[in-house]
Amino acid sequence: MENLHTDILIIGAGAAGMVASISAARCFNNKNYKILLLEKNSKIGKKILVTGNGKCNISNNKLESIFYYSSNNNLIDKFLCVFNNNYLKKFFYSIGIEIKSDDKGRLYPANYQALSVKELLENEINRLKIDIRCEININRIKKDRNWFIINCDNFTVRSKCVIICTGGYASPFKGYNGDGYSYLREFGHSINEVFPALVPIKCDDKTLKLLKGVRWKSNVKLFADGKVIKEEYGEVQFLEKGLSGICVFQLSRLVSEFIFTGKIYNQKINNVIIKLDLLPEFEIVSLKKFIIKKINLLKNTTIENFLWGFLNKNIGQAILKRLNISQSKECSKLSLKEIDLIVMMIKNFSFVPSGVMDWKSAQVTAGGVPIEEVDVNTFESRITNGLYIAGEVLDVDGICGGYNLHWAWGSGIIAGKSAAKKIIKMGSMKDVEDI
Repeated sequence: MENLHTDILIIGAGAAGMVASISAARCFNNKNYKILLLEKNSKIGKKILVTGNGKCNISNNKLESIFYYSSNNNLIDKFLCVFNNNYLKKFFYSIGIEIKSDDKGRLYPANYQALSVKELLENEINRLKIDIRCEININRIKKDRNWFIINCDNFTVRSKCVIICTGGYASPFKGYNGDGYSYLREFGHSINEVFPALVPIKCDDKTLKLLKGVRWKSNVKLFADGKVIKEEYGEVQFLEKGLSGICVFQLSRLVSEFIFTGKIYNQKINNVIIKLDLLPEFEIVSLKKFIIKKINLLKNTTIENFLWGFLNKNIGQAILKRLNISQSKECSKLSLKEIDLIVMMIKNFSFVPSGVMDWKSAQVTAGGVPIEEVDVNTFESRITNGLYIAGEVLDVDGICGGYNLHWAWGSGIIAGKSAAKKIIKMGSMKDVEDI
């Protein structure tokens, strides 16, 4: 079995791991230090390719802790003060990537190609002569006095510092199995319950078969025990077994938390419901007047075709099916009660979440190592000296809009730089007594 020695070992070559290796190598500045980057998949940076629908939403102009979920938003504020967009842009410019902002403040590479981000990061890793090994299975990590000992299938690595950037479970690719959590438990870290976030929401509703494939802009509210806890506006995508779309993703983290823990914001919750306002430009009273006026104009029109005049046809059919109103009924024969029911259904088109889609459909993992267990100035473990933790494996997740990638870039860059500074301070691995 091969025996390797390195100054810094980075486990996981996704967004956080790649930038951590670059940050560390630049800090070493071509001195005689070694960095080894291990990846379980056949290639590095695979998940970057699917971010932002292949366009790579790098970050967002509006960076605030309110757009993140964590157990301590004061620490998120502290992190965002250290790693802001000026720092991020400077880093990406240094590898040749120009940054553009869209009309919603989301930051992208100027060519809107995630592939360019992945490839230019990899080019910089190769330029810095960082050692990469893919398709690596790690069996065990332990610390023996001054050294971390990492046992892999075909070799053993001894390293002075380790940076864990393994990510969580969320990914369309194989290999994201949460093994980082088991490594960190070995070092005494606690793991908050993990669950999918930014993910389609499952609903058991017979009318979804009618709605499959429909996209409709709506105001979307999430109710918990009868109270509105989050509201979004955007295009809802109806699936055969649930709801999707960015506005739904923004609610999904809270739905998933309820499904997996029975709580939202650490409060016990009994039930949740999603209500769509299909025509948010109307108030209830004005919508009723609008419908009555149209009925007087189109007296002999069937109610199906009547609704089709201002709603998607399938949505209209779903409303009538829920209300048990015949589609062929002439709109002039609707009772005032039926008109009221149609109005209320349009303004409160409700779905009861029964779950969320699986990890392959999720964009991010919620839960993980509590942020309090690292120093956000360095991302070094507060439990084990020389161990650093970055990216999705920590219990920090953001809403859609580049926030999760910003967290990955920032925590990875800070961890890499901090680990390198520690190594420089203590001296190269060959200068440290092996006792």
